[in-house]
Amino acid sequence: MMPALPKKTSLQDTGHHEFPKLSRWLKDGKKMIINDYYQREEVGKSIPSFRTRLVESVLREFPIPSLLVMIKNEGPDELLNGQQRVSTIRSFMDGDFRLTGKHLLILDKEAYDGVKWSDLDEDHQERIAEYQIKVEYIDDSLTAEELYELLNTEIIEMTNSEIRQAHFAGSAKEQYALLRNFAKSPEWTTHFTNGNLRRAKGTENLCKAIISMVYGDVESSSTTASWVDESIEKLFDDYDVEGIEKLLKNMKSVLEVATEVLGPTPLGHNNLSTGTSKRYSATHLTAVPYVFSRLLKKYKSSKLFDKQIDLKECLDYYMTYELDGITVKNSGGNGPQKIVSRNLELLPLMQEVLKHTQSYIRTGEDIISKDLRETVIRKYALLDGIPCKLCSGIIQGVVCLDHIEPWSKGGATVVDNLQPAHRACNSSKHAN
Repeated sequence: MMPALPKKTSLQDTGHHEFPKLSRWLKDGKKMIINDYYQREEVGKSIPSFRTRLVESVLREFPIPSLLVMIKNEGPDELLNGQQRVSTIRSFMDGDFRLTGKHLLILDKEAYDGVKWSDLDEDHQERIAEYQIKVEYIDDSLTAEELYELLNTEIIEMTNSEIRQAHFAGSAKEQYALLRNFAKSPEWTTHFTNGNLRRAKGTENLCKAIISMVYGDVESSSTTASWVDESIEKLFDDYDVEGIEKLLKNMKSVLEVATEVLGPTPLGHNNLSTGTSKRYSATHLTAVPYVFSRLLKKYKSSKLFDKQIDLKECLDYYMTYELDGITVKNSGGNGPQKIVSRNLELLPLMQEVLKHTQSYIRTGEDIISKDLRETVIRKYALLDGIPCKLCSGIIQGVVCLDHIEPWSKGGATVVDNLQPAHRACNSSKHAN
């Protein structure tokens, strides 16, 4: 038996507005907003063909799809569909990008190639600024998040992370917003390429890392997507806003210590078989937070630093699929079953390395005073940070001082014989 017809979504009003007016409304936020809690990031920023062809459509006064706005009983109305169109034209008028000739369909490809807003004459600028785009206003019989998810199954399909973002906008928006904000911070983004961060991917990677850090030893028979969704639901049930803040603080500490121990790319993979390395590895994304969070519960960070060479070699050896033609450990695969088994195998190996750790204590003329340390750091400091003089990378976290001529071979502990270095670089140098 068929159910009764559902209630119609009511079209409240229609209108036509110019892009500058819409931009002012969105910037002011009193009349209309784009709700950042669930809206996807600007997809058009990374697609030159979309940007160029949208500007071409406006220049030719070709009718582009209307905007959809939900009228809210309380607060400003919400733009649900069309933010890519508005933000792209606004970005072009702000001079943020140039047209790409090869993507033009009708306009002269050579004449318009590389053209910015400031290159256009008054007639062209007026055509764009006065373009009238249709706006349709509907009621709020559905929640904005539900309708937004329903709408975004069009040309550029929503990613799992974008769908998740819309889902949690209602029930756990403050907790999820904390994750999103951390995923955009330098503490997180420095470990990834742009491709690993685009379209909320950075937030999805952070969710996987935190899930592994918290639940990385709990068996699951789910698929990867279901495991992430179910685990985030559990995470928000187990941890309130304050709890999520503590988890993110812990993640920050884990990344800092892992960077000191493993080098500037702690989430990257060094393949001992091929001698190649990657800045980011999906296997390390879940393994490193789990292992290091548990090591730090049992050992002081100084103990990890003392054994950093052995810990790094242990991790690299385990994560190398094949070494000298012999399969060492099939550590590939990122389903929940593989993540859990990898975590449970790797942790005891790393703990074994630390069992007989003894702290190295500086004595006598080897001691570097606080004043001497600050003098050396000032000597080498650059505008963008402190460079490691052994690998040339900018040091994230603790700055180690290296004796240029090793102290064990008679090198003096003075300004001219000291230089900043990553702890990992300094330790691997030994007495060379």
